[in-house]
Amino acid sequence: FMTPRPRTKYKNYTRTNNSFEEVFGGCYECDLISDPKTVLDCGANEGAFTAWALEKWPECKITAFEPVPDNAEIFALNHDGNSRVQFYRKAVSNKTELEIFMGSDNSGDCSAYNIGNQLPEHVRVECIAPSTIASAEFVKVDTEGCELEIILGLDLSKTVALVCEYHRDEEC
Repeated sequence: FMTPRPRTKYKNYTRTNNSFEEVFGGCYECDLISDPKTVLDCGANEGAFTAWALEKWPECKITAFEPVPDNAEIFALNHDGNSRVQFYRKAVSNKTELEIFMGSDNSGDCSAYNIGNQLPEHVRVECIAPSTIASAEFVKVDTEGCELEIILGLDLSKTVALVCEYHRDEEC
């Protein structure tokens, strides 16, 4: 179930997991010479990283991808209407479609692979090829197992920082 965020430095975001505490607690902090103007969020989940980036870098524009319908709905609740956020309800993959298995513990555990916390229930989602996504200065990838395929396919020519939550060695 969804709980509105208490009024804190995280504003009043809707969520079903602790990702806002993790992200605002510093898990994506890194020293940069200047603030990025373009940010890519692959595996946007409910929008915690996007919320953090919007607050940290007031001039940035974010392109975010989240394919799981329930997560995408919450992301939209948190960020719809923000002109700095371009949101796609798609997975990033070289495949045209992926089967995503629901997470057993929380919404952040959904994956195209059984990496330990997935249920048999799944959804089929549309994909966008990483090679078709514009290069961004700051790239975050947390896709519960498809990180390598995405990173290898992205145009990183303008990227100054890449942060990743790594789950498997193999490509999707």
